[in-house]
Amino acid sequence: MSQKKVELWVGAFVIAAMFSLAILAFSVTGLSLRGEGNSYTLYASFTNIGGLKTRAPVKLGGVVVGRVEEISLDVETYTPVVRLTMFENKGFYPETSSISILTSGLLGDQYISIQPGFIDDDIDMLADGDTIEDTKSALVLEDLIGQFIYSINKDRIMRILSIVCALLLSCFAYATPVDMSDPNQVIHSVSTRTLARITAEQERLKNESDYIKVLIEEELMPYFDYKYAAYKVMGSHLRSTSAAQRSNFVDAFRTYLVNTYGHILFEYEQQKVEVLDNPHFKDKKIISIAVRIRDDKEQVTQLTFKLRKNKKTGQWKVFDVIAEGVSMLNTKQSELGELIRKDGIDQVIELLKQKNIEFSS
Repeated sequence: MSQKKVELWVGAFVIAAMFSLAILAFSVTGLSLRGEGNSYTLYASFTNIGGLKTRAPVKLGGVVVGRVEEISLDVETYTPVVRLTMFENKGFYPETSSISILTSGLLGDQYISIQPGFIDDDIDMLADGDTIEDTKSALVLEDLIGQFIYSINKDRIMRILSIVCALLLSCFAYATPVDMSDPNQVIHSVSTRTLARITAEQERLKNESDYIKVLIEEELMPYFDYKYAAYKVMGSHLRSTSAAQRSNFVDAFRTYLVNTYGHILFEYEQQKVEVLDNPHFKDKKIISIAVRIRDDKEQVTQLTFKLRKNKKTGQWKVFDVIAEGVSMLNTKQSELGELIRKDGIDQVIELLKQKNIEFSS
């Protein structure tokens, strides 16, 4: 009898150990023994998915709201396409939302983080089968090293920003209209007139300090979707603001952009520009167009212009510029978004106004 008791205890211990291991496996992989109910499908394209795998979680603030269902390759664009299963009981998201491929810790598995966007009159909610246009690919070690080197080289930052500014400022160099229904034509028109525009205006820019603001107001802003960029910076905080607060923030942010570009324009030096056309924009709402810039020392800088198509006008406008892997919009989102969360939108508006006054003084 004692032998049988020992065997029963051993058997119970083995079963308990196997059950514990099963629970641990489910916990580590993020799987659940109970279903998440109804779901819907979203798609996203990335330039680099790193080590992302199927069944990887989609997280919002650390909470799992979906799963990576499938990873495939678009044979036309040669870009990875990720199919996501999103749980309906965790909510739906506006089309202005963005997703990023992140890593759990230093050496952990990769997952997808979704950042809810803002909601406005002309913004739809993502539905089953839709594509999230605003994506941020996985970072590899070489990119991180490059960004670190880039971030500590302030002179290089100024040169790159001045190139961006000069590219955008050249749009209306002459009276020739630009076909804004074609994003490639927008960027080509920007880049091909750069040298002539800056060269022609250098003397006046040096002699009249305020003329630079007039130049930017007249020629940069028509090609820059500053309202969309400002709303992206506010993100999910937008829904808790009043119409007056949104208007004040957009105005302050717009002036901040004008002042920022105005201060870096004088750093521009003549460079050779090569635009890498993106022919796959017909059914897109947001696309990226790469630009390579080569200076007189044969040093190449990679820029990526992100453009958005306005569903009412059909025009493509720039809302973000990525220089050497660093997004200017993401930088402002991180900086101002956290301040909005801590101090409120009114305090951030006053902060931007104060910075604008400092620029002018």
